[in-house]
Amino acid sequence: MLLKWDLLLCLAALVLAWSALTAAAQTAGDAYPAKPVRLIVSSTAGSANDVVVRLAVPKVAERLGQHFVIDNRGGANGVPALNAIVQSAADGYTLLSAGNLLVLNGVLRRVSYDIRHALDPVAQLSSQPYLLLAHPGVPAGTIKELILHAQAKPGSLAYGSSGLGSVNHLGTALLASRARAELLHVPYKGNALALPDLIAGRIQLLFASGVSAVPHLKSGKVKAIAISSLARSPAFAEIPTVAESGLPGYELTNAYFMYVPRATPLQIRELLNREFGEAVHAPDVQSKLTPGGMDPGARHSLDHLKTLYQREYAMWDAFLKTSGLKLAE
Repeated sequence: MLLKWDLLLCLAALVLAWSALTAAAQTAGDAYPAKPVRLIVSSTAGSANDVVVRLAVPKVAERLGQHFVIDNRGGANGVPALNAIVQSAADGYTLLSAGNLLVLNGVLRRVSYDIRHALDPVAQLSSQPYLLLAHPGVPAGTIKELILHAQAKPGSLAYGSSGLGSVNHLGTALLASRARAELLHVPYKGNALALPDLIAGRIQLLFASGVSAVPHLKSGKVKAIAISSLARSPAFAEIPTVAESGLPGYELTNAYFMYVPRATPLQIRELLNREFGEAVHAPDVQSKLTPGGMDPGARHSLDHLKTLYQREYAMWDAFLKTSGLKLAE
């Protein structure tokens, strides 16, 4: 009888403890954010990712009444930024903004953990195609002319990227493969570092976001050969797509997402989903994004974001296994 009574007391204590933990978590969620939030950006200052974050954050900070500290962790293919968020507490006080490269880091096994189980996306900030930029001295104004020049002089054209195995590296390698042309790859620690070398003529080609390319296009320091979306962008209606210019079906896009450690409370993830969704769709934010060919991220639910995350991982995994690309350092 005493054993039974002791068991009942034990169960009651466990129920009370669980109730207390649940109540504490609920209270923590209600109070969030009660202190400044660190937002890690997986690229250098001035990059497209950084631009989007710095447009959205003031809106979110104002609505939540708390300061957000932006921490740029560019370089090394975004691995330092990825490691920093994975090692952070799952309490909503450390966030990560990253593009498709985050998924590629997982697929390429650049980290020791499975990113699909370590992180969850909570909001899509933006989506964008790339512009294929060329130095004005390149004797080609179209994809067809570029291909002919590259085929006639193998290895004479160097292209930059934001790092080995980055989205624009793989995208340019795919273009070269489809065109049966040999291009020389020069990796950088972010596109913001590659652009000056393109302007100076030290490299000849670069896939870059419209946001970062527009000022240099207007000044005539670079020229746009094509855009990487399947359909022309309203922001760059005069620029033909790669697909319509000789490589049918070619497409390369990038999107920026906000991530948190997977164990972050649901209430906090839902709040971030709502607030960042509102921020990037604010008219004054959209007005700054769209001239660069960038669209605000779709208002996806948390479940749909996770589906997209898993699907993209599977797509890149399959592509890299069949492409034959050599990605060794």
